[in-house]
Amino acid sequence: MSGPIPPTMHYPDHFARFLPAISNMYADELESTTRRRVPVSLTDLDFLNPASGLFHIDAALFSAGQAAKTNAIARQTNFVTKRGSGCTMVGDSGGYQIQTGKITWEGDKTRKRLLEWMEAHCDWSMVLDVPTGSIGTRSIAQHRERIERQGKYFDQLTIGGVDYTLNDLHRENGLGPDFNACLYQTLYNNDWFVQHRRAGATKLINVLQGRDERESKEWYNRVKHYPFEGWSFAGAGRLQYDIVLRRLIDMRDDDLLDRDWCHFLGVGGLEHGCILTSIQQAVRTVNPRFRVSFDVSSPFLTAGYGSILVSCTLSPARWSTQHVRISDPAHVGSTLLLNEALEKAWKAKLFEGDVQGGILDGGLFEGMGWPEPRKFIGSQIGQRVKLGDIMLPPTDKPDRASWDTTSYLVVMNHNVEIFLRTMLTGLDAYEVGDRMHVPARLLELKGLIPEIFASDRPDELIRTNRTLLNGLA
Repeated sequence: MSGPIPPTMHYPDHFARFLPAISNMYADELESTTRRRVPVSLTDLDFLNPASGLFHIDAALFSAGQAAKTNAIARQTNFVTKRGSGCTMVGDSGGYQIQTGKITWEGDKTRKRLLEWMEAHCDWSMVLDVPTGSIGTRSIAQHRERIERQGKYFDQLTIGGVDYTLNDLHRENGLGPDFNACLYQTLYNNDWFVQHRRAGATKLINVLQGRDERESKEWYNRVKHYPFEGWSFAGAGRLQYDIVLRRLIDMRDDDLLDRDWCHFLGVGGLEHGCILTSIQQAVRTVNPRFRVSFDVSSPFLTAGYGSILVSCTLSPARWSTQHVRISDPAHVGSTLLLNEALEKAWKAKLFEGDVQGGILDGGLFEGMGWPEPRKFIGSQIGQRVKLGDIMLPPTDKPDRASWDTTSYLVVMNHNVEIFLRTMLTGLDAYEVGDRMHVPARLLELKGLIPEIFASDRPDELIRTNRTLLNGLA
């Protein structure tokens, strides 16, 4: 089993920064007075607190769309809102929750509540964009109809002193009413944020949407003049690195890479972290302060489905993470440490299914600075909590042990730490570039991305290598 793990999660500055997108459930339930206790303290479970005896991180993401759904919810406190000054918090604005109907759209009232929450609690904050992922759904149809018919909470967009309609935008770009409804409302929201932001309260991040090159370019040209402090890639284009590189080159040529933060919304996975690291390194030739970050909520979401992260695979064939599920009622009351139980379940799973990459000898890669291609990874909480602390007697299904809120909190904490450790393991391997651990396509991209960014003919290089650049889209 893994040896002692240092509580401090050191994340080197030269790597693109993974930010766990904190679950609302974790934030709400962490301090619950009715929560069942386990052998770790509230301070320990608070991974934003440097005093945690488990692990500590100094940057994360939380969504105003969760934290400020209503005025009453926005007044609630949790470990995110009460954190100290040593942790950078990036705030998502809630555009996704508005798009999906989880937040009722009430014009200025909605904008004000979301902006004020981010100003109070976030160091960096997304502007209130309308995601293009809603195109073709009833969700965007409702916004489009409101704008077209000047319905309730209608916002009159003005560009250059001239009132604009959706038809005006469509005549200029030919990209259709749904796309232009997303663009129209985002432009109005941007104007509103510029007018109503509180100076110095939070740094605002300009969000770029678009499902393809035409939409991305149009969106960028419409929003690039806003005096915001950072950039963000969202929507389908965030995973299409040909589009990402074109926009970054546009920013360079427009002298707009002086913004110090660039975030990729909803992007996770070991390989994406490597590609974004190469993008950060390329842009730092222009702006040495440039920070790329990316987030995903999967450590929390997978825990919600009873899935526990235990391992990563680093091989020339593929990179991946592995999970196990433990539900046998026989484990109720078990005194096995959680790490011991998870390692046992992980080893059993290796022999049941696909073992591509092989179970390799621990000594084969000694001294290389990262685990062999497939290895169990334990957590701090897994060294302190027993399996019986999370496995409770069956309730609705007699053949399955049950979990309560405390069980989920323990597994979420475990998953966040292991996800971060596997991400750093992959980044270390990528940095060294050993072909025994890193897929050839990643090594190719490692050389290609800086070449594109420095080239006098970047479009030609991007077109030639489009399949490689978009292999993870």
